[in-house]
Amino acid sequence: MLIRTLLILVALAAPAFAQTGGRYLNPPFSPAPPKPVVVATPAPETPKPKPKPRRRPTPPPDAATVTPETPAQAPVPTPAVTEPAPAPAEVIDKTAVEKPAPPPVVKHPPAPPRPISAAAYTAKIKTAFAKRWTDAVQPRMSEFQPGNVSVVFKLDAEGKVAAFSVTENSSNEAFAKFCEQFVRDTPFDAPPAKALSDGQIEVPFTFWIY
Repeated sequence: MLIRTLLILVALAAPAFAQTGGRYLNPPFSPAPPKPVVVATPAPETPKPKPKPRRRPTPPPDAATVTPETPAQAPVPTPAVTEPAPAPAEVIDKTAVEKPAPPPVVKHPPAPPRPISAAAYTAKIKTAFAKRWTDAVQPRMSEFQPGNVSVVFKLDAEGKVAAFSVTENSSNEAFAKFCEQFVRDTPFDAPPAKALSDGQIEVPFTFWIY
């Protein structure tokens, strides 16, 4: 079927091929139809509105046409009513008023001196030790080792040492004995009666050596 179709096409093209002398010619060129030219038509101009005429301000009225204001009627004076002046008040003489007498000054008797407390008496003991310490310990410094000696001693009502004991010693025995003798040789004031317990006062103290 395909071969038959090809043969038919060759037979149809043979006369045209023979007329051209055995050369194959292109079909005649037909020019393309011209494109239509579009001409832009300007839009019609819209007429601009005419400006409205400005109104002129109304001129002020002429001075001749101004009517003068009618003057206000003057008020009729009202007769004033005068009231009688009040009678003068009675003048009080301030010097005649008696002033209250000041309260009498009560003189209180001077308060008795407060008794010395145990803490204040302990401060006096420290002062008594400080007065003698340097002169007593300086000549014997070579005998003592660095450390401290804590003691507790009791004083009677006259300020004399009634008992003495060492509670701690980090130095040596020579320094402990020196401290006991130092306490017994120091003069003390009599302790306050309210600070006494069973007629004595107990004083803890610590001596240091460097």
